This record gives sequence, C-alpha cells and structure tokens, in this order.
Amino acid sequence: MTNAVVEKRFVLLSTSRSGTTYAMDMLRSHPEVFCQFEAFLERRDDDQFDPVFRAHIDVAMRLSDPSRFLNHLMTFTPGPPCVGFKMWFSQNEEICRQLMADTSVMKIILERPNRLATFSSKAMARIHGRRNNRIQQNMRGEKIDFGPKRFRRHVRARDEEFDIFRQMSRGPVLDTTYERLVTEGFDEVIEFLGLTPHDLRSDFKRVNPGRIIDRFHEHQHDEIRDVLEELGHPEWADA
Repeated sequence: MTNAVVEKRFVLLSTSRSGTTYAMDMLRSHPEVFCQFEAFLERRDDDQFDPVFRAHIDVAMRLSDPSRFLNHLMTFTPGPPCVGFKMWFSQNEEICRQLMADTSVMKIILERPNRLATFSSKAMARIHGRRNNRIQQNMRGEKIDFGPKRFRRHVRARDEEFDIFRQMSRGPVLDTTYERLVTEGFDEVIEFLGLTPHDLRSDFKRVNPGRIIDRFHEHQHDEIRDVLEELGHPEWADA
C-alpha cells in the first residue's frame, strides 16, 4: 500500500456528457490531486482508474463490496494529499447518498445547463461509439434525430438528478457549470479544494464544435426551436 496521508476528499457529482472527463483530467494534472474517473461505472473499468490505484486495489470490488471500495477511494493515495472521483446518482444510489451526507467530503456539482447540448452529445457518442475525445481525433459529420418526447424525458431526468444533488449534499459544496470552467478556468475549483495555484492541462476538448442545433437534421430545426421556446430556453439552440 502507501503511507501517504489523505488530507482532503472530494466527489464530483454530475451526469454524462456534462464535461466531467475534461474537468477530472484537468484536476488530475495538479500535483496535489490523485483522482479516478467514474469509479462506480458498472460496464467498464479499463480507463476509469489510475494505474497506480489499479495496481493496489481490486477495482472489481466496486460491484462486490461498494462500501469497502469507497473506503479505498477515499483513503488511498501514492502521495498527493487530495483524492476524489466522479459519479452519477444512478450509478449507485446508496453510495451517492452516503457521500452527499458526509460533511467531510467536499462536493463539486458540475452541471451543463444546456440540455440540448447534453442530449445531442449523448446521441453523437452512440453514433461514434466513443465516450470522450482526445485533441487529435475528429468527429464525422453525421446528423442526428431530435425526437421531442425523448428530449423532454432527457430534460426531466437531468433536472431531477441535479435537484437531488443540491437538496441532499451536506458540508462544503461548489455548484458550478461546464461553461464557467471553460470560459473562466479552474481557479474557483482550486480555491474550493484548498490547492496550491497551478497551471492545469487536459488532452480533452469539445468534440462537437459549432451551433448545437446544427448537429440535428435541418428539417427538424423549426420543431427544435418550438420545443425550446416552450421550455423557456430558446438560447440552447445557438450555443
């Protein structure tokens, strides 16, 4: 194992396609941070954990004994004093509730408020068969279908999950957005975690540049704008 001491613990609470991989990759580049990605993701574990963590901890434990695995996540470090990971409420509700109630764990709630962006990003990920994108990769130009009923369900589900995070999180909480991190940087996150100022870097970037509405078939644009107007967010189309 390791004799290093964990001084600070955090969890990034969010949902898929919200910029969390970018955020965690940036934090991982800080010398005082040792973090994992989706530690309670059931279907994959090959790229969710730091190699040092995998060498010492049986990651299959996240399914067989999640409470014990959480203890390892929050206490193991090869040196950096701040440890953390990201998770969705749906990945393990019991563990997520436990984390939100623990006042010693700092919570970063990271939201991408533009629901059309997250809806389209999920669809694009299904088309291309990839979850995230490195800087040198390019996306093909396929258009996606809108599906107003599916979109409304997506909006409701996202709203409900972030309501849970905000209502149930106790202790130190930083409520921020993907857009704020991209435009203003990570100073607020570094300060919140009590880290030494440091330049951060990531190999991840926005994988679907351009207007959000242009990801969809052109003949659906009017319908999309009508639905967004109904929801009170016409600005989502042109972000």
